[in-house]
Amino acid sequence: MSAEYFETPIALVVFNRPETTKKVLQAIRTVKPKQLFIIADAPREDSEQDIINCSATKKVIEDGVDWDCQLHKIYAQKNLGCGRGPSSGITKVFEKVDKCIILEDDCLPERSFFFFCEELLNKYYSDSRIMMISGNHHLFKKYSFDYDYFFSRHTQTWGWATWKRAWDLYDYEMSLWPEVKKSKWLDRILGDKLSVRYWEKLFDKCYYEKSRDYWDFQWTFTCWSQNGLNIIPDKNLVTNIGFGESSGTHFSDITSPFANLPTYAMSFPLKHPTTFIQNLEADRQIQKDVYGHISFMQRVKRKLRSILK
Repeated sequence: MSAEYFETPIALVVFNRPETTKKVLQAIRTVKPKQLFIIADAPREDSEQDIINCSATKKVIEDGVDWDCQLHKIYAQKNLGCGRGPSSGITKVFEKVDKCIILEDDCLPERSFFFFCEELLNKYYSDSRIMMISGNHHLFKKYSFDYDYFFSRHTQTWGWATWKRAWDLYDYEMSLWPEVKKSKWLDRILGDKLSVRYWEKLFDKCYYEKSRDYWDFQWTFTCWSQNGLNIIPDKNLVTNIGFGESSGTHFSDITSPFANLPTYAMSFPLKHPTTFIQNLEADRQIQKDVYGHISFMQRVKRKLRSILK
């Protein structure tokens, strides 16, 4: 953990929030990755404020990357939106590297997050059962874990990592959804009617809406369609600092229980699970807390759609 430069590539997704971008970049600077990718969408055509803020955000990058590294700038020439923008940028990242840690401009990591991801990216590099590693722990009910992480169906992407082998399976259009929906596949994955109803409606929106303002639910579909599991730490390693920001394309409710959650340092060496089993109890709680009836994520997407209309 004391190496001068960090070996694992890191990608930072930015847009029009220079202040939060600066904080996240400062966190990345503490490990000085040898390879840093910046994924930046272009300003919206009808927004002068976007032009100002996007320019200021890129200036933060120019001033803040002051260590010797390969800096890859994936800058869109026109506005792609908060669905196509991040996902197409991540695809370009994996044209160059085979594993990567991914942060957005409002996802502030605790330093040990980077080493947690790096160790597990290496450990599960060739294990197709694992699709991603998350830095989020959004369980409000206290659980006693015997290990430093558990296996989950849920894909929490406020600070995460994955491999080219997994991302190559990503389909933004979700072309298989109509066929998969008919097969009652979600019933087997989720096991309860309320959860199935929730995700069916959500996947229908992802498939049928021409203007998609999200990319992460398609990633969930990808992981589930591969019968893949994801790694969740036993403590929260990344906090979202974007709530209440005035720049526009995000959820503005600063009172959300998910806003500015505390982070905790991960201890090393990691205690790895001795069996490869989905934690069903934890997953049921995540479904209830994060994706339940009129859940937090549902309110986020409604807010995004109202802002971008």
